[in-house]
Amino acid sequence: LSLDLDQVTGQFLKVRGRLNLKGSKLVLPASTGAGQVGPIVISQYGSLEGRFGDDSPLPQGWTLDYQFEGRNQIALVRADR
Repeated sequence: LSLDLDQVTGQFLKVRGRLNLKGSKLVLPASTGAGQVGPIVISQYGSLEGRFGDDSPLPQGWTLDYQFEGRNQIALVRADR
């Protein structure tokens, strides 16, 4: 999954059923999140299987929350949150 989150507003991957991330890779530009303050929801799902691979580097200071705010959402959040 390749995303340019600095160019997207209110759009993300929506999956009604199972989102299978096994063997997947998240590709983000190095500038991702530079101008962002809050979390960035990148996906909403019915159920989740697996996670993005370890070969999916995140911008410095950010982490992925696979159940953001207790919901079935994946969000890129500041690590110091």
